[in-house]
Amino acid sequence: MLQNNAGDDKTVMADGEFNFDVAVADGAGYEVTVLTQPDGQVCSVTDASGTISGAAVTDVSVVCEDFYTVGGTLSGIDGSVTLLNNAGDPIILSSTGNFTFSIGLADGEEYAVTVSSDPGTQTCVVNDGGGMILGGNITDITVSCTYDNNIMFLTQAGYQGDFATATDADAACMADVNKVDDSTYKALVVDEARVACTSANCGDGIAGQQDWVLQPDTTYYKSDAVTEVFTTNADGIFIFGTTESTIDGSYWSGLNSDWQHSNSHCSGWSNNTSGVAGANGISSFSNGWFIGFGVGTCDQAVSFMCVKQ
Repeated sequence: MLQNNAGDDKTVMADGEFNFDVAVADGAGYEVTVLTQPDGQVCSVTDASGTISGAAVTDVSVVCEDFYTVGGTLSGIDGSVTLLNNAGDPIILSSTGNFTFSIGLADGEEYAVTVSSDPGTQTCVVNDGGGMILGGNITDITVSCTYDNNIMFLTQAGYQGDFATATDADAACMADVNKVDDSTYKALVVDEARVACTSANCGDGIAGQQDWVLQPDTTYYKSDAVTEVFTTNADGIFIFGTTESTIDGSYWSGLNSDWQHSNSHCSGWSNNTSGVAGANGISSFSNGWFIGFGVGTCDQAVSFMCVKQ
């Protein structure tokens, strides 16, 4: 819909000539503007204003071009994030799912999606955020938000002792409904390829440490990203008795309470019968039982403790 001098609305449905219904007196001004844009298009006016000089004005030109939307998918958000496209058109998002910027772009125009402000406890990263419109809507931009703090959580799902390897336990962490963001998580469980300490409490150093999931001198938090669980030492192990807040539940660990491998590991995490045992930790304790409480039979469904990497 077009207007002249902020009135005299004119709906134009097809290409060709158009005339406003209200005549403009000789010597008076005119100004043609777009009141509402057609769906899927952006219209612009050239030679839009001037003064009547004893003749009808016929050189006002309105050109409409198809426009395309820019959007994608947001995941992992806790709070709200503000996104920009081409340094403008801000959109504030506070839930996961699809998003679309309000201003469309014409074919051949470039787009560049950036984060203007992050949630308070998270950092959001844009992937596939820039490019050029090529005759279609942009829907494949992804924005992933992860907590700045290092998170630990117990899986909601339980697993019998034949889960196979620590790597398979990692996959269970990544697929669990309790995973709070898009970070990579690994399971605090040992096997032949994942080793915490080869001597009690890593007393002989960490030369034998392999694929270990805890980082040195790092504070870990519960899923709320605020409540501290513990801080590791330079060897990447928890010094017992310094737990700030525990997580309730048991989990397969394969560890003794001194961070060495237990002899109970469900036959190399390959057995799910009641006659075989596997070592587990109980995270409601702040002593060595946190990682090595004792053993449970391998037919039990037990959680994994998942740690942000």
